[in-house]
Amino acid sequence: LVHLQVLGRSILLINNPKIAFDLLEKRSAVNPSRPTSTIVKLVGWEWNFVWMSYGQQWRRHRWVFWQHFHPGVIPTYRAVLEEGARRLLSRLLTTPGKLEEHLR
Repeated sequence: LVHLQVLGRSILLINNPKIAFDLLEKRSAVNPSRPTSTIVKLVGWEWNFVWMSYGQQWRRHRWVFWQHFHPGVIPTYRAVLEEGARRLLSRLLTTPGKLEEHLR
């Protein structure tokens, strides 16, 4: 778990699927809802379930996210990741001084 203070707000990053599931699914009724953020609204990020208050819409968005990123589907992205790594390495061999440009 990592705690950040960003723009006066506390943010808790959860990097363990079991803990995240326990906190977000099993204990969702006792965990407080996320406060609304003016910045999130100004930049148009209300659609992102990370910023949504818990409820039916949040559950739908989280389900869609989970379908594409749960541990069982990660291997399906292997070919895309390997191709990206090959392209990056090729560019670095050609122009090693442009690392930041290649990472964009």
